[in-house]
Amino acid sequence: MMASSASNEKSVEPDGSSSAAIEGVKLKQERHVPVLDHLRALAALLVLAFHLFISFPHIPFFSSAESFALLRQGYVGVSLFLTLSGFLFMWLVLKRGLPGSYLGYIQKRLLRVGPLLVIVYVLAVSINRDGFTPGDLGYLLITNIGKPPTSAQFATGTAWSISLELAFYIIFPLLARFVLEEGLGYLGRLILLCLVFKLAAFGLAESGKLVMYSTLIGRMDQFLWGMAAAVIAFRSGLRVVYWRVGLVFAISSLIVYGVWLERHAPYQSGVNEWAWVLIPTVEGVLFALLIICSFRSELVLWRWFDHSLSWIALISYSLFLLHPLAIELVRVLIKRGTIQLTDGVAAAMAAVLAILLAALSYRTIEAPFMRLRLGRSAGSNLQPRG
Repeated sequence: MMASSASNEKSVEPDGSSSAAIEGVKLKQERHVPVLDHLRALAALLVLAFHLFISFPHIPFFSSAESFALLRQGYVGVSLFLTLSGFLFMWLVLKRGLPGSYLGYIQKRLLRVGPLLVIVYVLAVSINRDGFTPGDLGYLLITNIGKPPTSAQFATGTAWSISLELAFYIIFPLLARFVLEEGLGYLGRLILLCLVFKLAAFGLAESGKLVMYSTLIGRMDQFLWGMAAAVIAFRSGLRVVYWRVGLVFAISSLIVYGVWLERHAPYQSGVNEWAWVLIPTVEGVLFALLIICSFRSELVLWRWFDHSLSWIALISYSLFLLHPLAIELVRVLIKRGTIQLTDGVAAAMAAVLAILLAALSYRTIEAPFMRLRLGRSAGSNLQPRG
């Protein structure tokens, strides 16, 4: 009865569709910007490439060609994810205004990222069942500091960065309000404070590089650079040709940066750790430049390429969290002698398995909760499907 009453209270448009459904479509259209989908796909593929390389280091050509240095240092994909989040959230505020309800906003974010994160957490504590303690429950939402079960093995290790996203979600509405009130100057002051805090944390922490890589202190300015890029994109009246020149510069700079990073300060080594005070900031700036120039360049990709990247973007969250599990499954088969594969073939097999697993996860875990998030589940109005 309650569900039926609720459905009667929805307004109905002349064509018979509910206003809630129409608002959902409008929201989906505003959120769906093809170039941002492409960049989200790129971020997921960068992280996948990095883990394929460290798991199967003798992939022909990919393992040695300097032009692939950024892919081999593909953990920078996390920086792209975070900067892209800052851009997208700020852009939506500039276009639609601040969230009307803070609790409703948080609920939607939790429905988006929470279900799969919980499943990965349950998988992690199951793998480490003998070492589980009640205190580990706190690591469900804080996966990037201390000794979270998800970081105890490679198969669930990528969950660490989700805590950064969750922290950003919590404070974003306030940050956006202050940016609307004070403009870019507010973001500039906040970024300056972040740099000061970084210097302090790097100097005082036992492992400064790990602090820069995995904590909100080390990564916060990447969200802020993304927000700044959104404000600039919203206000700028530059001609498209200038943005396209900027895009070429951004891509070239990232390729050069990848070569420099691999040679002088790769995360896997202990070389030039001092550089990590600024490395996340540099990545935030470069990716913000890539995002804003891509967004404003109005480039049209080949249809098949556009659709492929958009599909990868659709499953990118599942791909990000679950691809290590796919890689581990292939490694186990090889280790046990079940199959004999070269690194190149093994990497290709793991990549395909990761994408298939991500597609299955998206359809089964993410999509149903996304329908709840958009208010498209009708309760008692649902009919069983054969």
